[in-house]
Amino acid sequence: MTAEKHAAAGTSGGPLGIYLHIPFCERKCRYCGFLSFVPSAADQPHRYAQLLAEEMKLHAVQARAWDAKTAGETATDACGRHAKGHGRQPVDSVFFGGGTPSLLAPEDLLMLLDQVRRCFPLTDDCEITVETNPESLTRSKIEALLAGGVNRFSIGMQSLRPASLAVLGRIHDRERALRAYRDLREAGAANINIDLMFAYPGHQAAAWQEDLKEVVALQPDHISAYSLQLEEGSAFYRDYKAGRIDLPEDAQERAMYHQACRFLASKGYAHYEISNWAAQGKACRHNMKYWRMRPFLGLGLGASSFYQSARYRNFADPARYEKALLLERLPIERIEEQADAAAADPLPGLCVAAARNPEPLWIQEDIYCMTALRTRRGILYAEFSALFGEAFAAVYDAVDYRRWIAQGFLEETEQGLALTVAGIDRSNEIMADFLRESAPQSHAAESERRTRR
Repeated sequence: MTAEKHAAAGTSGGPLGIYLHIPFCERKCRYCGFLSFVPSAADQPHRYAQLLAEEMKLHAVQARAWDAKTAGETATDACGRHAKGHGRQPVDSVFFGGGTPSLLAPEDLLMLLDQVRRCFPLTDDCEITVETNPESLTRSKIEALLAGGVNRFSIGMQSLRPASLAVLGRIHDRERALRAYRDLREAGAANINIDLMFAYPGHQAAAWQEDLKEVVALQPDHISAYSLQLEEGSAFYRDYKAGRIDLPEDAQERAMYHQACRFLASKGYAHYEISNWAAQGKACRHNMKYWRMRPFLGLGLGASSFYQSARYRNFADPARYEKALLLERLPIERIEEQADAAAADPLPGLCVAAARNPEPLWIQEDIYCMTALRTRRGILYAEFSALFGEAFAAVYDAVDYRRWIAQGFLEETEQGLALTVAGIDRSNEIMADFLRESAPQSHAAESERRTRR
């Protein structure tokens, strides 16, 4: 079966995406505010992989038990069938993110991928991505991952300029980055993304143009380009607050962004999301789930989920995460908060908690508008109606979004609303207009953080 045969039907419908968070890094980069750290012991990554496998098993057991409860089958019978797959929703994307997933031993990565296959029904055309850094990517590891079914790689190059790599705190050098890319191609990798950064301290347009030219010459299938965001807790954040570094002016940052837009368009890359460009047919299927309100299950430390129209986050504290799994409980914050209620239920877990705590429809609608506007397709009226059972115009009649159309920052067609090129520079203001009352911005922020990789 293919993903196309499973059309989305509501925000909890359609194929599921699975994100596995690997929090380990060889060294923290100066800009990084993600949940990542250097392993405290040599065997910590292996032990963590075992916990991830256990988390998957618990999800499979409890999802099948929930199915059984609603279908009249006994929970015991259903739990005994967990190894045959998750049940209702096929999985059409698996994404190993971090951190640096390529720091894991290949046997641990492949064990996790095998566990995904045991616990969830993967589509025949499932997109399987592993994020990598050049210094931890070897030819033998690449060959093992390709043989195990990985079909998309993302390389954190950030730059090919030695001075820029030093400023950013990257471990690899120019030659190691180029060798990693060459090794991937020679081993047969057919879908490669390259991450780039711009507008960091000391960065200039001329150096940025050289990076763009060299990277495009490699002919990657996908390019992600992100301007520096000051993440609280990062070295750059501390240095900026202490007055030790300066950042480019907003006008310079915007000029560098549009410099990339023009150049990548001239080389045939489709600009399908604010920070992402792809060759024909190579847009990232997994990340589109965040932008278009499709279901995804986050596994691992601090991972977020949007499942059955409810939103959850795993414990970010390693000790709490491990303790929950040793007690055979899913390591989800909101489930822990409802421990008494969950303990009284024979089926504690994500499905039960989701049934008790669906996200209000109006919040889902607002988040859809904010995240869909990040994409070139924008808000699609037919998609909105299919997801929420309401007409977009009726829901947002009181929102003054037409002023942005009049100013040339939004364009409206019969199909929907999308940002113009000029509107991208005002996107935060425009998206904020679609937040009614006090809708939380957590999902929109998480979507941006996840796809800034």
